[in-house]
Amino acid sequence: MEKLRSLALSIPITLESWLISFAGIVLLRTFLEQFAYFQSGHFALIDLPTIVHYGAFYLATIVALMVILMSLGKVSIQEVSVVCIFGFFVICIAPIVDLVTGGIGGHQISYLFISGKELLLQFATFFGHLTTTGITLGIRIETVLGIIFCYLYVHTATKNIVRAIAAAVLFYCLIFFLVSVPSIAALFLNNQMAPALTVAQSVFSSHIIPNSIHPNFTANGLSLLELGFNKMMTGINAFVALFFTGLFFYFGARKKFTAIIKNCRPERIFHFFLLFAFGSSLIFTAWPASWIDIQSYITAFLGLTCAWMYSVCQNDIYDKAIDLVSNRSRPLIAGELSKNDMETASGIFLLFTFMFAYASGSYVLLFTTLFVLVYYAYSNPPLRLKRFVIVNSFLVSLACLSVIMTGFFMLSPNKSTATIPEVFLCRPLCRPRRL
Repeated sequence: MEKLRSLALSIPITLESWLISFAGIVLLRTFLEQFAYFQSGHFALIDLPTIVHYGAFYLATIVALMVILMSLGKVSIQEVSVVCIFGFFVICIAPIVDLVTGGIGGHQISYLFISGKELLLQFATFFGHLTTTGITLGIRIETVLGIIFCYLYVHTATKNIVRAIAAAVLFYCLIFFLVSVPSIAALFLNNQMAPALTVAQSVFSSHIIPNSIHPNFTANGLSLLELGFNKMMTGINAFVALFFTGLFFYFGARKKFTAIIKNCRPERIFHFFLLFAFGSSLIFTAWPASWIDIQSYITAFLGLTCAWMYSVCQNDIYDKAIDLVSNRSRPLIAGELSKNDMETASGIFLLFTFMFAYASGSYVLLFTTLFVLVYYAYSNPPLRLKRFVIVNSFLVSLACLSVIMTGFFMLSPNKSTATIPEVFLCRPLCRPRRL
């Protein structure tokens, strides 16, 4: 373990290299699942919503794991990032074990869909009795190896048994929580139905499916349920990943984390929230019938917020010469952050922008992407259109309009452009404000 720690400190790592390594490991795991968990009629390499869902799940897992190890092991961001990306190859063990023990298609992994009492029982008995569906033998072996790794790593780093045991227990709690999310959600819903049916009912009564497909697209009920469930879980896992990402940088680089948050221009975020809410109010007729619609509404605005933070970081990078004269309190000018720090923050915010937007539906993804591209053209070379007086105001207005359209199409049952109120085509709705 000491050799691994020394190796981790000697390996150069960037956000890009870490994400590419992470994506490679997740795709390898996904590829192996095609054999161990084969299902007739499914796509050869799984559909895109499932792949994104898996990516969000594993991202939440690894970031939360890094927080556990860093906070209890008192190690650096550099060390824990490298150690966890090497250790994350353990996720490939589960499908291999299940393939060996059950053959092709002999096991089927899934989340837990059980009652509250059963959740407590399975938590106390390490997922209960062994089955070929749900939490399989491979998943259990994978989890045990993760628990052992957490204990050994933290004990090596701190020589403290209590901290090591705490890391092992927290890792188990993390994994159990992540695989139990649907059951936990069902606890707060209809207790007269089985958890799986409760979740299915929530999916079909929400807007998540029509917001994610072409209006003329048709499919069977099971395919639509899988699509809605994938979108729902992508949003939940993305939120968990964002929460632990915040904790990760709070524990590992508190001053830089604080500088980024202080630089968010909260008045502009509130301004965008009002525009988002205004767009929704134009089509609002009744309160959401499903909690998934509330989740989608929150994730959509989180996506816009992350898009704004990405734009702020990019603007500060390319406005450095101007800020040296007019905005000396900006973190890049004040020396609180370096250009590399700002670029890393930009990458993280952009990743969560598209995760949240994708989880909220195709229309949210479209208008959030428009928002990002408009502000990119506004601030970044080679265009850097903020230099031109009339054009810069038009671009900011277009970004504001994209926020309104996001809120509007989130709730609109009719996705045709004919449903857009005529006032949008006649005069501007908001006074442009620049970065």
